[in-house]
Amino acid sequence: MEKESPLTEIEINSLRSKIGQLLWLAHQSQPDLLFDVCSLATNINHSTIKDLITANKIIGKAKASKLSLKYQHLGDNDQLRLVIFSDAALGNLPDGGSQGGYVIFLTGTSGKVSPIWWNSKKIRRIVHSTLAAETISMSEAIDMAVLISTLFGELTTGRTNPKSLPVICVTDCESLYEAVKSTKSVKEKRLRIEISGIKELVENGQIEEFQWQETRRQLVDCLTKRGASSWLLRSVLQQGSLND
Repeated sequence: MEKESPLTEIEINSLRSKIGQLLWLAHQSQPDLLFDVCSLATNINHSTIKDLITANKIIGKAKASKLSLKYQHLGDNDQLRLVIFSDAALGNLPDGGSQGGYVIFLTGTSGKVSPIWWNSKKIRRIVHSTLAAETISMSEAIDMAVLISTLFGELTTGRTNPKSLPVICVTDCESLYEAVKSTKSVKEKRLRIEISGIKELVENGQIEEFQWQETRRQLVDCLTKRGASSWLLRSVLQQGSLND
């Protein structure tokens, strides 16, 4: 009944343990749980009975919603691409922070995909605009994709002359898309640096395409927003296809 009552030390330790277990599960095989667990973890030192109830609901969701990941042969190496779906939500965490999330797929012929990496976490600094949140989330996703691309090149073509995988970025933030495509610079200096880094990768060909996708088809909404549908992401993970 007293949902706003603070937790005892024993209850906090129990909650911390469950959050750790849920984070492991979410990072290994159930990305649709990530935002709920991360949101719970950001306020661990000020948790209440309400947070324990939320943790139990997430555990119930994890047990009830089985998710399979499909890995398959995607074709010849020269047909492979890395595709990033990135998203962010401004100021939606309990402490006022913003959440960013992304999924990286390895894609091949006929729209076939296999998931390579996903993440959802609090954006590393306080931001004051959706553009800033979306840009930082995309930058972190690109950094990871470039690392994966480089490792792939070293494994398949050797360390002396590695051939990296082309990267395709997908965002539903129209202002970010326009900032990357435009020659105009944004006013905020730190943000300008992040966008310039993305532009440079586009210009040198390491990012093959930078695409805009309407929000209703954004796969990773559930990684940044409470209550957002995970149906699209789960469907792609289980079917191993981006054809639709």
